[in-house]
Amino acid sequence: MKKKLMSRVSNNLSEMASGIANSCRRIVNRDRIGCIRYSVTWRCNSRCESCDIWKKATGEKDLAVEEVEKLCKSPLLKHVERVVLSGGEPTLRNDFPELVTVMHRNLPKAKFSVTLNGLLPEKTAQMIKKILKDNPNIIIENIGISLNGPKEIHDRSRGIPGSFDRAIETCYLLKDFAPIKFSFTFLPYNTEYFGWTQKYAKKLGIGAYLCWTVMNDRFDTQNKDLNFFKEGIKEHLEEYLKNQRFPTRLLISYLYDNFTHEKFMQCYAARQFFHLDPEGDIYPCNFKLSKDRIIGNARKQSFEEIWNNPSKKRMLEEIDCGECIYPNGPCGDSDLNYSNRNNVFTLLKWYVNKKIRLKKLIE
Repeated sequence: MKKKLMSRVSNNLSEMASGIANSCRRIVNRDRIGCIRYSVTWRCNSRCESCDIWKKATGEKDLAVEEVEKLCKSPLLKHVERVVLSGGEPTLRNDFPELVTVMHRNLPKAKFSVTLNGLLPEKTAQMIKKILKDNPNIIIENIGISLNGPKEIHDRSRGIPGSFDRAIETCYLLKDFAPIKFSFTFLPYNTEYFGWTQKYAKKLGIGAYLCWTVMNDRFDTQNKDLNFFKEGIKEHLEEYLKNQRFPTRLLISYLYDNFTHEKFMQCYAARQFFHLDPEGDIYPCNFKLSKDRIIGNARKQSFEEIWNNPSKKRMLEEIDCGECIYPNGPCGDSDLNYSNRNNVFTLLKWYVNKKIRLKKLIE
């Protein structure tokens, strides 16, 4: 117990120190890239209601391992501290372990997170074991397995009968040697099951976290696709936050409070992080993946050429004034979340103002 407590304190202090350092770099315009979000393939064996990328993907043009390694060798990426791997479904790439290995080798400071649908229990377990065996020093912060409620609700959300059972089987195969959590997505019909999912995760000895972005095809999200403002979500969030450590509680409260009041939040897309798509196109963030948002292509250009692309200037101006975000303001929370982690002074100012005025963190 004491060892876990010390580890938690150490992680909190490390996150705070990193956030303060990155905040100061932003202030003096000395940003460096700290996070890569990489969708390793658009192929997916789910048929989710909340995403239609599976209708478009073939996987034929996915970047090869060698191409990813070439990108990761860029001197501009030597300070990357976080890599988020998602899809599609990453385990549909048979070379997924090799992909992780070359990224870890070339980005040694980075901690990894992976998002999976859990539909391939045995294959997933074999891949994660191989990754850990081949990379004894790798730090995997989280492996998120999608779970959107009880069996009937989850199977409906994923569009595949048996999805729930296979996700649970994947959890049992991994939880004794990997950091597993359930990833819950708010949908129009499952809000009330967020608490159920947390309790079920606790019963299995793991955690559960909230995946904000919903009903998102990544290319044409509209107001009707966003479920942040549904009645009752506030109460579910407040209950969820009671058991979260302070940094997480502060971040989520700040996000939701600003979402509900449609306030602009600073975003560091194309400054401190970027999104790499399966075919090598690089975007400022993980959302609104339209052709006009492409900064460059890792298959055709060096990363230095891409990152210093003169046309990026106009895109940064749009990001800074909020012209790029979805109609009501909340774009991909995962990217805003990373920006807010590195916007410590604004976070603390918001928190202190709430306390002085005796207001709830989420109003």
